Amino acid sequence: AAGETASLMELGLLYGHCYPVLDCKQVPGGQWVVLLRNPWGIVQWSGPWGKGSKKWKHETRLHLEYEDAEDGTFWMAYDDLRDCASQLYICRTYRNPLHPDHCWYMWNDRQGQWAGDGALGANSHGGPQYIL
Repeated sequence: AAGETASLMELGLLYGHCYPVLDCKQVPGGQWVVLLRNPWGIVQWSGPWGKGSKKWKHETRLHLEYEDAEDGTFWMAYDDLRDCASQLYICRTYRNPLHPDHCWYMWNDRQGQWAGDGALGANSHGGPQYIL
């Protein structure tokens, strides 16, 4: 909706834009935060945990190895990411043994539905599970 798009832009996120998740950590106090990157390097999250946020205390900066660099990376609360994102794609990156500073990834797209005897039934613990 137009209102949602305007709200996201006010907070520094671009509607329909992809933001890779670089890291996910729990800060002192128990809240989970994620490190994201805007590949375009412009416009970034200005909400809680964004650059200049009052949430940044000395202890938290050390714990997250926070750098106030203009490199397109920014932290945000996982709850905010969940509220703002409409889709989440997961891929596993692998270290390149010839160039340890570079990663490569494999793409494997699966589509379908969870159906049959175990679909949200008694054996739902056996279904697809992910830790983020």
